[in-house]
Amino acid sequence: MSNIENDWMNLSVGDRIQFKKWPVELKRSNLHAETIELYDWLIESGFVISIFEISDDGYPVARIERVINGEWRSEYLMINHSGFNLI
Repeated sequence: MSNIENDWMNLSVGDRIQFKKWPVELKRSNLHAETIELYDWLIESGFVISIFEISDDGYPVARIERVINGEWRSEYLMINHSGFNLI
């Protein structure tokens, strides 16, 4: 496992990452409740996510599929911050 704090620009499609702490660049007060819940879940569960595409603007994007309230849900997360390790 490699620590790549603040090195999201080097992520590529297929890379697997795991959030270990709340990204210092993000302020909870500026985020939607659903986004806060997703980050809290990623950190607490240790769930590993994969980068599935690089956006047109050059940002790595992960697709997360999980069960919420008994239903499968797909969520997308653009990675442009710290708080994760490369797996």
